[in-house]
Amino acid sequence: MTATTGSPTPPKRAPDAGTEGSGPVGDDRLRPLLVRVAGKDRAAFAALYDLTVAQVHGIVLRVVRGGTDAEDVTRDVFEQVWHTADRYAPQVGSPLAWLSALAHRRAADRIRSRAGRPHAGIPAAAEATPPGCGHGEPLYLAYYEGMTCGQIAERLDLPVATVRARIRAGVARMRATATDVPAG
Repeated sequence: MTATTGSPTPPKRAPDAGTEGSGPVGDDRLRPLLVRVAGKDRAAFAALYDLTVAQVHGIVLRVVRGGTDAEDVTRDVFEQVWHTADRYAPQVGSPLAWLSALAHRRAADRIRSRAGRPHAGIPAAAEATPPGCGHGEPLYLAYYEGMTCGQIAERLDLPVATVRARIRAGVARMRATATDVPAG
């Protein structure tokens, strides 16, 4: 249990690739656990952690690209789950989608805090993509505002397929730009 929050303390080690939580887990197992976690059931929290830590850690690791930061963020995500499980809305999405969104948002927050200024983690999507191509805004909304493709499409008045294509193209362009930059 953490001293300041009263939540159970997740293990300090990174999840192993072969743990029980490394495969997909069905909603029928996770939904009841989230309901119990909302009621502060420690056994349910431990079970939820065991079933989902590999997926959550994998998302965080891909975003922050650092082992120690990834472990810290993963712990932060599960602490947030302990405190906000009562806010999970089954009609909005699956438990794993909710956990994934929490993980992605926390990881993006860590990147921003690392840089010391807001949104410095994107190698400026606007700079990495040509002006007027439309890739920068969908990238920003997806990765820094935590919006889904459907929400971005609605906000920008675009088809969902166009938003997905622009995000993919923007990420590809950023990768190409990042590989052209000399290290040092």
